[in-house]
Amino acid sequence: MIRQWLGCCCCLFASVSLAGEQYAFLVAVREYDPAELTSLSYTERDVTELAKTLQGVGFKESNTVVLTQTLGATRTRYLPLRENILRELKLLCQELSEGDTLVLAFSGHGLQFEDSPEVYFCPSDSRVADRDTLLSLSKLYESLADKQFCAAETKLMLVDACRNDPLSAISKGKREIELAPAGRRTQPKPPGGLVAFYSCGAGEKSYELSTLGGGHSIFLHSVIEAFSGKADLDGDGELTLDELAQYSTKETQRRARIDLGRFQIPERVGSSRGVLTLARLRGKAEWGPRFASPTTGMTFARIEPGEFTMGNEESVEKLLEQYPGSEESWFADAPAHRVRLTKAYYLATHEVTRGDFRRFVDATGYQTEAERDGKGGRGYTEAGNFEQKPEYSWRNPGFEQTEEHPVVNVSWNDAIAYCAWLSEAEGQTYRLPTEAEWEYACRAGTRTQFHQGDDPEKLVTVANVADASAKKQFPNWRTVSADDGYVFKAPVGRYSANRFGLHDMHGNVWEWCQDWYGAYPSGSVTDPTGPATGSDRVYRGGSWGSSAGDVRSAYRGDISPSNRSNRLGFRVALSPFGG
Repeated sequence: MIRQWLGCCCCLFASVSLAGEQYAFLVAVREYDPAELTSLSYTERDVTELAKTLQGVGFKESNTVVLTQTLGATRTRYLPLRENILRELKLLCQELSEGDTLVLAFSGHGLQFEDSPEVYFCPSDSRVADRDTLLSLSKLYESLADKQFCAAETKLMLVDACRNDPLSAISKGKREIELAPAGRRTQPKPPGGLVAFYSCGAGEKSYELSTLGGGHSIFLHSVIEAFSGKADLDGDGELTLDELAQYSTKETQRRARIDLGRFQIPERVGSSRGVLTLARLRGKAEWGPRFASPTTGMTFARIEPGEFTMGNEESVEKLLEQYPGSEESWFADAPAHRVRLTKAYYLATHEVTRGDFRRFVDATGYQTEAERDGKGGRGYTEAGNFEQKPEYSWRNPGFEQTEEHPVVNVSWNDAIAYCAWLSEAEGQTYRLPTEAEWEYACRAGTRTQFHQGDDPEKLVTVANVADASAKKQFPNWRTVSADDGYVFKAPVGRYSANRFGLHDMHGNVWEWCQDWYGAYPSGSVTDPTGPATGSDRVYRGGSWGSSAGDVRSAYRGDISPSNRSNRLGFRVALSPFGG
């Protein structure tokens, strides 16, 4: 028989100080074989937002490994299969040195059998009756405690498992599979020298809420908030184990009581010496290379001041030759001129997603212009046309989208409202990037047509543009011959980032900028913000339906600030304190 094991989150430590580099290994299982285990709602959001938050406090993106079914759909090595989990963890641990920090998170189902105290995490390929398909936490503890396997001094492991009844209806129909009462569960204890911090005590369950940032585990949401700075109780800019435990315990208990009328009290097991520092947090006086919004988990990259040549340096005649079928009026990105940016700023590494925008709507009740004026947005109709109709909005662009796709059918005014909400929620200055900031960040030090070079066919490695996939559905479009894998928009971050760590600066969806549209100056300028007034706002970057000429780093478009389209979204900028 099987004993249900619910919501264990534990932290493993072997050091008292933060030094060296920081690494993260994060796993989420959303869907299981329906003949074995039930599917879960928010596991992927838990780990993806935890990853963004960790990157905001100094964890490099290159040091972060994430395994989810969404990522595995395009890169199979990142599917959360048992073999993949063990292989990728071993690969990562081989890089670690003494003084490094490793954070691990497992979000999915967990099981404990009646005849054994062993506790298992369930990978996506789990078969309940075959323990060899499960991941033994005791063996994982032993491996992590072995310096030959993992040399890192500080190890934090979060396991949020089986928040709901794990067995599917089919599994319950099998005689040999029955669950013991929750009160008979035992919490797994790590070996000596390590500290465990569980999301709930024995006999309790770990819960999730749909109202937490679009849906989260109560405990993991409190952990995300802790790493975002809310648990820095003494204000010294560092997060310690004691602070994490104190904040997460109080916040988890409070939310379970107020929102659900239930008990859920995290439990800390084991002992440690000294102060265990987990992360150095961003403070008003110290802004690092990455920042994560504590409200949305959105990750930002710091863009340092600098100079660049803005606009197109090629002649219009050369551009018409390079991009057949274009018109001269489309190349309004001259004259090229020198621009100096004197202040550092942060720019979101991804476009604002539908999930990000939904949090704003859920928190405020906001209605977009497409919803308020009754005209709707633009959508792809069943007849195969693009039309503006009342039924189209950010919720429905006429084609399939998930919470990880960039939001579309939002006007410039809608984007400004989103930035105002986020600014008020966090006491920061969130805004749209100026046109100069946008192009400087897109180029990332390059002077080529695209940040990856001048060859349009190589765009598919960094951008979702009109390509071979689109040509099949829209044969009259001007496309590249290569295939980026998507006809319409793609989930954010599917393509390689530029040198500044920014994804989708070319293609996917057009992005609103702060500026009114106007003619370029003929000479050098410093910190330009565009004309003081105008009728149209600037948008940049191209979209999933754009030809190569329209996604150039220099290309600029203009349109009414009330316009909305299923090709148009936005990206958020942030002005740091003193920046």
